[in-house]
Amino acid sequence: MKVAPPTMAKSRILIDLAGVCVWVLLSGGLIMFNKFILSTYGFPFPIALTLFHQVYCFGCASMLIRVFRAVDTPDITRDVLIEKFLPIAALFMASLWFSNAAYVYLSVSFIQILKAFMPASVYLHGICYGVEGDFSLKKIVVLLIISFGVATASLGEINFSWIGFTFQALGIAAESNRLLLSQKLLQGASFKLNPITTLYYVSPLSASFLSIAWLVLESSDMLGMRIVPCTVAPPADLVRMAGFCFET
Repeated sequence: MKVAPPTMAKSRILIDLAGVCVWVLLSGGLIMFNKFILSTYGFPFPIALTLFHQVYCFGCASMLIRVFRAVDTPDITRDVLIEKFLPIAALFMASLWFSNAAYVYLSVSFIQILKAFMPASVYLHGICYGVEGDFSLKKIVVLLIISFGVATASLGEINFSWIGFTFQALGIAAESNRLLLSQKLLQGASFKLNPITTLYYVSPLSASFLSIAWLVLESSDMLGMRIVPCTVAPPADLVRMAGFCFET
């Protein structure tokens, strides 16, 4: 077994660290844009906003795959698409919808505090899926510390909203399940996927679910108010926000 030279190992660490830093910056930008559009710009329709995200992401992924041929895409059968990708798309839709809805009721800083519970949620769901190992005393202590910290922050929040808290909790649960299903898919699949091809297959399915939810829950209010995102937010901000969504 060949061991990578120290220089190559350090370079790999620096590249990974730079990637994480870029992801954090883009994720922060997306969070702030979502908050501004949903609250500051007066567009309280998280499903419609999330649907816009997914349509834009599918368009960018399609351009990279079909037009520029920048990424190779594996042949996915219809059965695999329904059995493997459809549940992930449904959970992805739920995660984005609930998380964006929470911005209408909670502050950005408090939402980030609640998201600190994500590792604990992923671990607990991983036990149920059989992905993680058994409980250990060390991990139980860590989970208790995280839970205590989140509970303390919730009690100290001035503008606490049970509706927003419930939306964020549901978003965390959906995202945890999505991550675990994605892990099982990547580990057990006979084909190779990358972020672009995954987005190419998942985003149109998520957009389909979101379209149904939008028609049932938001279409009447949104059309009755006669507003669309472009009428309450500058188009450049919308494109920039969608770009952040695709890049993250």
